[in-house]
This record gives sequence, C-alpha cells and structure tokens, in this order.
Amino acid sequence: MGILWSWLTTGHCTSGNDENKKISRRIDKEILQELKQEADEIDILLLGAPESGKSTFLKQMRIIHKSDYSLEERLMFKPIVYANTIHSMSLILHAVERLGIDLDSEETEYDAYIFYQLLEEQTSHSHALIEDLKVTKDLAKVMTRLWKDSGVQAAFLRSNEFNLSDCAKYFLENVERLGLNSYIPTTEDILHSRVRTTGIVEVKYFIKDMIFRIHDVGGQRSERRKWLYLFDCVHAVIFCVSLTEYAQRSSADINKMHEAIKLFNMIANSRVFFDASIILFLNKTDLFAEMCRRIPLKTAFPDYTGKRNYEESIQFLQARFKEQRKQGPEIHAHLLCATDVTTVQVVCNSVTDMLIKNFLKDCGIY
Repeated sequence: MGILWSWLTTGHCTSGNDENKKISRRIDKEILQELKQEADEIDILLLGAPESGKSTFLKQMRIIHKSDYSLEERLMFKPIVYANTIHSMSLILHAVERLGIDLDSEETEYDAYIFYQLLEEQTSHSHALIEDLKVTKDLAKVMTRLWKDSGVQAAFLRSNEFNLSDCAKYFLENVERLGLNSYIPTTEDILHSRVRTTGIVEVKYFIKDMIFRIHDVGGQRSERRKWLYLFDCVHAVIFCVSLTEYAQRSSADINKMHEAIKLFNMIANSRVFFDASIILFLNKTDLFAEMCRRIPLKTAFPDYTGKRNYEESIQFLQARFKEQRKQGPEIHAHLLCATDVTTVQVVCNSVTDMLIKNFLKDCGIY
C-alpha cells in the first residue's frame, strides 16, 4: 500500500525496479521511525495479598530498568527501616509472654524492660510520629542481646502464629549496623523494608523498546473491590503469592494460602481478564525452603501426600494454583525470591519476552 501510494503521488507509475526499491526502502524507514516515536504500551495489573512481595518486585524493577536509589531516596527509607525493626522486636517480645516462653536469664528480662523504656522515651510526647522512632546505639545493643536469647528465638520460630513480618530476621540480624550514627539504608535494606500499599500506584518502565505500565493496588481486603472494574483492558495480570502463607492464618482465622487460592480463582476466571495473560509469582522461595521442612505442608493441605521437602511441596502448590483456571490461556507460573536481584531479572526477562510476543501476535505482526 505504501509503495502504491508513493507511485501515484510522485508520478513514478512506470519507473524502473531500482527506483521502486529506493522508494520502498524510504517508506519502510519512515514507517519504522513513526512506530518508534509512537511507542506501544503493555498494561499490567499487579495483584496479591499484603506481604506477598508486590512492592519488593516493583523496587527490583526500578533498580533493573531505571536506576538504583539516590542518597536522598535512601535517607527517606531510614524511618521505615527503623519502624520495621522495632516493631518486629516488640511483636516477638509480646509473643514470648503470650506463648508462655521463658527468657534465658534475669539479665535478658531486664533488657526487655530497657527496650520498652527506651521506646517510651522516644514516643512519650503526644504528637509522636513514625519518624520519631530511631534505632539508637543503645537500643541496638539491647536488641542485639535480646535477639541472641534462646527464648526470643523460640518465639521467632513460631512467628507463623502471630504473623511476624518476613523482614524481621533480616533487620534484627543487622541491628548493630542500623544503630550506627552514620547509618544509610543499603539497597538490600530497602528491598527488605515493608510499608503498606494503599490506593493504586502506577509506574512505567521502558523495556526492549516497549513501555510497560504496571498498576499496583493495595492488598488489603478494603482495596480489592477496586481491582476488577478499573482494569478491564490490561494485557496481563501478575498475581503474587507468599509461599509462607500456608502456615499463617488471617485475622478471620482462615488459612492465608487458602484465601490466596480462592482470590486467585476469582481473578483467573473473571470475564474481565479472559483475554489477559495470567502470570503467577510464587514468591519467597528462600523462606519456604526452610519452613516446609519445619512445618509440614500437610497441616494446611491434608490431601498432600508428598515428602516434607521443597521440591515436592512446591510442585503441589504450583499445581493447585494452576488448576484454578477453568478456561482460557494457560497460567504462566514462576518461582521467585523478590529480594534477590538475579532471580528477579531472570523472571522479568522471561515475562517481558512472553508479553511482547503476545502483544505482537495481537497486532498481527508476530
């Protein structure tokens, strides 16, 4: 069509083959230039329950496809890291008391008392904010001693009973560093930090000559009603699942993995997303590998007949999720450790290649 139009408008209907080829190449070049200037977009909806790793995945995407965090941005994460660390220790100490676990000695019990006294000093005024919480040098020393206590460790191993954040171990193992006056959050600190996502967050990345627009919505129940009716034209849905949820219960005393499967069933079979690619991220493989040996998968899934190991446990869960979609394209499942940049990059490359291929097919190009 481009060549015919060129001939008619330039009066070269009877030109030789060489001239025709030149015109064809010029028009092809112009079309390619126009396509580059009008970049195609792939819209992705990012879903999942709280603590499933959605926000960590987005942080990794930013590091891989844009840039690492600046000094100013790192400093903005300090109060979040401090709050995560202090809140984690506070939850563990409350669990020690509630579960009837004894601390090692009177000295450790005194450290627990000092921990709360130091917190009281920071939050005693009536307008205390999260920014007022700081892991001071003294507080860091106290938390370091507490973390080494066998009673605290015993409570930590039962963290699935009181929904301790998965970032607890990382920050409490690094608490001495956090207490330094010169402390600046590292990239790894930022990836492990946790803050509740509310509302809808939209980010854009330019990947392989395509714009990827990712919409992250809050994982809380109150946010879920926004998911379906706002994003009926997305090309793909990424559903994040925390593999450790099989051993945790919600505030309604329902197994969190069962809740995740039920929610995934609703998403995978919604007519809104019938033509969308459904991508499943089974996240926190590192934590699951340790937990499945300690807490049998059978406690949450009585029909599980495999061994108490990572390989068979993960195969069971992957199959249980994939069987939820009753019709439409198959589910693309990926195992993920969202805090590990290498595994995220491998998964990201696989997903983007698949989405670009599907997009080009829809355009009749591939």
